[in-house]
Amino acid sequence: MNIAFFHHTLRLGSGIDTVIYELANRLAKYEDVTVFCFKTNYTEKDCNFHLQKIRSSFGNTTTKIMVLSPFILDKFGTLKSDLKRFDIVNTHHYPASYIIRNMKVPLHIVTEWSAVQPSMFSSIKEKLYVKWTRHANRVSAEKADVVLAPCEFVKNWILQNYSIHAITMFLDGVNFTIFNKNKVTADRILKLYPNRDIEKKKIILFVGRITESKNIHSLIEAFSLVKQKISDIILLLVGDYESYTAYYMRLLKLIKAKNIQDDVIFTGIVSWEDLPSYFAACTIYATCSLWEGFLRAESFAFNKPIICFNIGANSETVHDGETGFMIDDLNVDRFAERMYDLLTNDALANKMGENGYHWAKNNLDFDSISKRFRTFCQSEIRDHKHVAANKSFDT
Repeated sequence: MNIAFFHHTLRLGSGIDTVIYELANRLAKYEDVTVFCFKTNYTEKDCNFHLQKIRSSFGNTTTKIMVLSPFILDKFGTLKSDLKRFDIVNTHHYPASYIIRNMKVPLHIVTEWSAVQPSMFSSIKEKLYVKWTRHANRVSAEKADVVLAPCEFVKNWILQNYSIHAITMFLDGVNFTIFNKNKVTADRILKLYPNRDIEKKKIILFVGRITESKNIHSLIEAFSLVKQKISDIILLLVGDYESYTAYYMRLLKLIKAKNIQDDVIFTGIVSWEDLPSYFAACTIYATCSLWEGFLRAESFAFNKPIICFNIGANSETVHDGETGFMIDDLNVDRFAERMYDLLTNDALANKMGENGYHWAKNNLDFDSISKRFRTFCQSEIRDHKHVAANKSFDT
C-alpha cells in the first residue's frame, strides 16, 4: 500500500501529530508511507517514513497556512498530483482535510477528532475561528470516502453534528517504549526545580495547552482547596502558555489571590525527552478540561491514576473507581475531595494506577493500534476497489 498522512504540522508532543508519527513509523516497516505537512520539528533521520514538507508561494506562517492554504493548494502547486499516487490519503482536521475536499484521490479517509464549542472562548477572534473550522471539518467529512472516529464518543458526536456514520478505532495511544515505567525515573525532573524542594512533595500533574477550554482555573481552585489540608503538594502545569497570554495572566492573578505562588509551576513546553519523567514524578494526573475528543493516557504507563470531569470522551479512558475518578456536574469541591483521597491513600492510588496500566497496555499500545489501522486500510482499499469495479461494469 501507498499511504499518505496529511496534517498542517508534525511536531513533537502535539496530540494529533503524535498519532500520525507513531502510526507512520510503524506502518513504514511494511508499506510505503509519506507524511505531508507545512511545519515540522522532525528531520528525515527521525523517521523511517518519507517526510514531505509543503512549500508554498504564499509563505508558511501559521496564519497564512490556516487562512490561505485551503483555497489555494487544491488549485496550484504539486500537492494535487503528488497525492494521486497514493492508495489512501488520511487527513486529520482543518486545514488539511478541507484542502483536499475536492481533489480526486483514490481513497480519502478523514479522521475526525470533534471540536469544542465556540462559546468556550472569550475572544471574538477565537470564537469565529472555531466556528469556521467546525464548518470546514463538516464539509470535509461529508466529502470523504470514509470517516474515522478515535472513540465511541466522537463517533456519536459525528452522527449528531454531521449525520454521518463513522468507523470507530482507538488511535491516540501510548508509546510504551518511550513511556517506560521500568526505565524512566523522576530524577531528571526533580533536579530542575531545586528552589521548590519538590523531591519531598507529592505532585499533581497536568499536560496540555494552557487555554480556556482546558479549564485550568478550576484545577487551580481545586488544588488550593486541597492545599489547605495537605501542605506538601505541588501543581505542575506542563504546556504552552505563551500563546494564550490573557488567560495566563488571569491564572497568575488567581494564584496570587489564593497565596499559592510557591506551589504552582508553569513549565512551558517541555522536550519530548523530558516529558516521560514528569509522569514518573507525579502522584496523580489531574485535568479539569471542558472538552476532550479523547483523553490521553500516558500517566497509566507509569501506574498513575487520573482524575477528571465526566465530560466528552473521558469515560472511555477513565473507568470511575477503577483507574481513577470522574467528577459529575463540573463540581470543583468534589474534584478536590477526590484529589485529597488519592493523595492521602497510597494503596488506592497505586491500585487504580495498576488497573490503568493494564487497560492501556491492552487497548492503547501504539504497536497494537498500528496493526489494527493497517488491517483497516487494507480492508477499505479492497472495498473501495470492489465498488469502483462494479460502477465501471454498470456503466
